[in-house]
Amino acid sequence: MKASIVKMVVVLSGVILSACSTSGEDAIYTGYYRQVFETNDFYTEDGDGPYWMDFATTDADLRPYFEEKPGRGSHTTVRISFRAHPTDMPEFAYSEMYRGQLSVTEILSVEKLDENIYFERQQDFNAKRLADYGDAE
Repeated sequence: MKASIVKMVVVLSGVILSACSTSGEDAIYTGYYRQVFETNDFYTEDGDGPYWMDFATTDADLRPYFEEKPGRGSHTTVRISFRAHPTDMPEFAYSEMYRGQLSVTEILSVEKLDENIYFERQQDFNAKRLADYGDAE
């Protein structure tokens, strides 16, 4: 009896651990990223987002894609493809504006993007989200 209880606990522990680890597995994301003062937005190509980007888990260097804007510091707007996994969103002043945080482990491709294209995509995403929300009521 005691041995069967121990076996059950071990099996259940394995199931629980495997369920926990799948949520943090890397996936490939492709979309639009903009980083400027107090903004760190990533939207997928389908408009899911914005997500806060955490590059601490990679040695990726996006500095070649940054530009200086007078009075606004450095910024970048790119189309990007990368491997990442969702992580807990840190608490800060703007954290409620984000759907979550993605911890980047590998950059697959980066191309500079005109910020106007980014803003057009963002407007399209927001319009679609509003239309979907209206349909849900």
